[in-house]
Amino acid sequence: DAPALAKADVAVAMNSGTQAAKEAGNMVDLDSDPTKLIEIVAVGKQMLMTRGALSTFSIANDIAKYFAIIPAAFASTYPALGMLDVMHLTSPASAILSAVIFNALIIVALIPLALKGFRSKPMKTYLRPALVLFVLLTLITGVAYPLLITGIAQAVFPAQANGSVVERDGKPVGSSLIGQTFSAPKYFWSRPSATSPMTNNGTASSGSNLGPTNPALIVAVQNRIDALQKADPANKQSIPVDLVTASASGLDPHISIAAARYQANRIATTRKLPVETVNSLIDQTQEGAVFGFLGEPRVNVLAINLALDAIKP
Repeated sequence: DAPALAKADVAVAMNSGTQAAKEAGNMVDLDSDPTKLIEIVAVGKQMLMTRGALSTFSIANDIAKYFAIIPAAFASTYPALGMLDVMHLTSPASAILSAVIFNALIIVALIPLALKGFRSKPMKTYLRPALVLFVLLTLITGVAYPLLITGIAQAVFPAQANGSVVERDGKPVGSSLIGQTFSAPKYFWSRPSATSPMTNNGTASSGSNLGPTNPALIVAVQNRIDALQKADPANKQSIPVDLVTASASGLDPHISIAAARYQANRIATTRKLPVETVNSLIDQTQEGAVFGFLGEPRVNVLAINLALDAIKP
């Protein structure tokens, strides 16, 4: 009735509007209880607030996420974007992976909010808890936790916590965890590395991502075979696979025992040492399987090359 509608603050249009409006009208009609209007208004406001909160978060999240990810994903193509890489992501792969992990965590966290709804309250009721949580979590996760973990690491695993740095005469010469490129015939050669822009780049761990039928992989392997044969023409042994293929990380500091044995004759000839001495050094520096069953016996290339240099001529 028109006069009633003219005086009313809220009206329910039956069987019209959005699906939510229709359901609200049906709720009043089925219960024959006009006081349901108050509940309709509360539920409608809650739905609106929930949708608004989720939409606002979604927009802000996407803007922030892509602002952080796009520079890393396209920095190699457009170097000028590098200055916007505030998260210091090293590659497009790490940028995409960080986005996937973030979405997987945040979507799960938003499910309870979407199911429960966001009730309208005065802004001050949210501001204080938000600020308290912000300060508290900053202190816990940004100060207390890093200090605790750093303290434990320095007390229990000081060498590992500081990068497993290898020193010679008091000067750092490398890390036992990061491979180095050796090309001189008198040294053991490391496993090939496909990192860029340089080999064994610890800030950009990656493989070549070349498939087994990719011509570029075949050419790369053949070039490595040619280099090994050129350095030791008299060696007719089969070349171990880890001397001609890069690891998935591109940072492998080890080679297999077979790869070390293959190079023993070249090193012995170059250094004018008995080959038995070189083979004995391989045995002395050999590392066994982790816990006795994980992985294969191997040799740390940096460690054995330092040991070679320590042998008196």
